Amino acid sequence: MNKTQPTVTSPRALTRENRLNSYLIYLEDIVVEFDGFRALDIDLFGLHFNELRVVIGPNGAGKTTLCDVISGKTPATRGRKFWKGIKLADQSDSEMARLGIGRKFQTPTVFDSLTVYENMELALPGTHHVWQTLRGQTNVTEDERILEILERVSLTGSRDVPSRFLSHGQRQSLELCMLILAGPDLLLVDEPAAGLTDEETDLMADLLLELRGQHAIIVIEHDMEFVRRLDSGVTVLHEGKIMTEGSMEEVQQNPEVVEAYLGR
Repeated sequence: MNKTQPTVTSPRALTRENRLNSYLIYLEDIVVEFDGFRALDIDLFGLHFNELRVVIGPNGAGKTTLCDVISGKTPATRGRKFWKGIKLADQSDSEMARLGIGRKFQTPTVFDSLTVYENMELALPGTHHVWQTLRGQTNVTEDERILEILERVSLTGSRDVPSRFLSHGQRQSLELCMLILAGPDLLLVDEPAAGLTDEETDLMADLLLELRGQHAIIVIEHDMEFVRRLDSGVTVLHEGKIMTEGSMEEVQQNPEVVEAYLGR
């Protein structure tokens, strides 16, 4: 399933012009401060088109803040953010979503009163509205697409089940399926393996690996076995800064990383 090698191209290895052309999302001199506390201090960060990257680090390292800045949820105190080579202003999270950034938070957010299929209908891109969805306005092509995605995570058998009856792992999978259906260029996925059974963890890893090459993906994760399973490039954050980047093997051999995170 691996479509790319688990390497990370450092932005420092490229000219500034090549950075803008090579990266889907590119951050430069990004600082985020809250009441004088510096939560994020990123010199350079770039993610290629269709690249899968895992971001790890201790609690409070800045992982969620990094995704908040990328998604538009939190504006940077200063710095520059580029999307497809174009410099962005302080776009909101809804504006960034329209540009092509989708986000899945750690706690699944699905509509409990709706079935699995109805939740998927609401995630369809375009001009669909809630009442259209509930009246069954989905066409044949959309129906096939929904079922195809649900099949990837073994949820087709639960298509008519209200979401409140799903397990935590099934809810995690459903929310990611909804995100995929919306078709963003970049997926931000926060701790997808949290609370999953071994079987569900394998399904989630397989899905993310399958998506590599179709979307750019940033995964925040604490489960090192899951990170190894993804076999992707890794960015290590510590105290709001990028400590190192590389393959999981390279990261594991870095003494600073072992001291700050992996060795604990």
